Amino acid sequence: MNKMVFLDWDGPERTFNFVGWNAGRAAGRFLDSTAFVLDDKGRHLALQLRLPFLKPAFYQRDPFPPHAPTRIERFRLLPPPCRRSQAEADDFLAFVKGGRAGVKFAGGHFTPPAVWEAIYGGILFPTPKDEPELEATMKHWLEAQGHEYKQRKAGLANLEGKERDDEERTIEEVYNMPRLGCAGLLHTTLALVKSSNAGGIRDYVLQQRWAKEHRLDLRDMAQDKEALLRRWRELTEVGVDVRPTKHGTLSRRIQNWDGWHDKEQELLALVTYRIHFADSRRYWLSGCQLRDLQTVEEKRELDELLSARGTETPAPSALEALPNDGFVTVKQATELLGRSDRWLRDECKNRGWRSTELSLGKVEDLRACLKKEFFLARQYA
Repeated sequence: MNKMVFLDWDGPERTFNFVGWNAGRAAGRFLDSTAFVLDDKGRHLALQLRLPFLKPAFYQRDPFPPHAPTRIERFRLLPPPCRRSQAEADDFLAFVKGGRAGVKFAGGHFTPPAVWEAIYGGILFPTPKDEPELEATMKHWLEAQGHEYKQRKAGLANLEGKERDDEERTIEEVYNMPRLGCAGLLHTTLALVKSSNAGGIRDYVLQQRWAKEHRLDLRDMAQDKEALLRRWRELTEVGVDVRPTKHGTLSRRIQNWDGWHDKEQELLALVTYRIHFADSRRYWLSGCQLRDLQTVEEKRELDELLSARGTETPAPSALEALPNDGFVTVKQATELLGRSDRWLRDECKNRGWRSTELSLGKVEDLRACLKKEFFLARQYA
């Protein structure tokens, strides 16, 4: 059996033996899969996995790769939203849980959160233990603003007349004069940082602390954002455009619908886990629940998977006839797979592999994918 690591938001990292998937995971367009696992004591358990979902999109059948999962870990694609005080954070949480009736004590000053903030659920606010870090970050930021102010003032020597006067007035307004209830940039205080997120300092410090506490990397999260959006478009059918033809109707896939960009933050806010597979691919999940087996059908299905694993014998591989040096050439790989050089290079590029450094295991992975695609094409044709 394949080992799989599970790191939840609460509790230590745990290792399980992955047995297999539930047979009905490809039955619906909205994927809610069950992975059967065994813990270190041999107990039969299930991991309920859910992909993030937004209407009007729906998932294609069975989007997970055929390989076993190797790791499921807590993960977010967005850091939590921030507020200036615990009172505002309490109002926010009351609104999320109970709507407007839950914040009637806010005295009419409460601003409803954005949709993605309400979906996210968590929130950050500055506490006394954050003040040293806020002050240190503000000091560095003020030094940078002071340097920029001097540079812009020095640039006035290249201007004349009205243009110089207008630029000098603008510089002073930005850096030294209060405007719209805020001080000039050079007069930013800790109180302004905490209340209005001056210079983005408050949110930066709080979100860095949150990431450190949960062993997350904000740069890693930012990189995964674009990867998720690309994968979302690959795995979903976003609306259907049905056009009449003389042979009936023709449906074509639409990658974007009106308001898609407004939905992106909501989609990113749904993600709470990341799952890795043996072929190095990864997906993002909106839920992952470890639970006991709940039905007789689940217990019977797990028993059948265990029985099959106990009696199966590995089929001989066509790669055994190749030289046992661990790698194959592009020509050998295309002959074994029955595909063109271009197809092989595209597949390697999608997986981040070098086509000139193909191991035997990678070629076997590609063969398994081709077999599964053929099986699904016949099953769902």
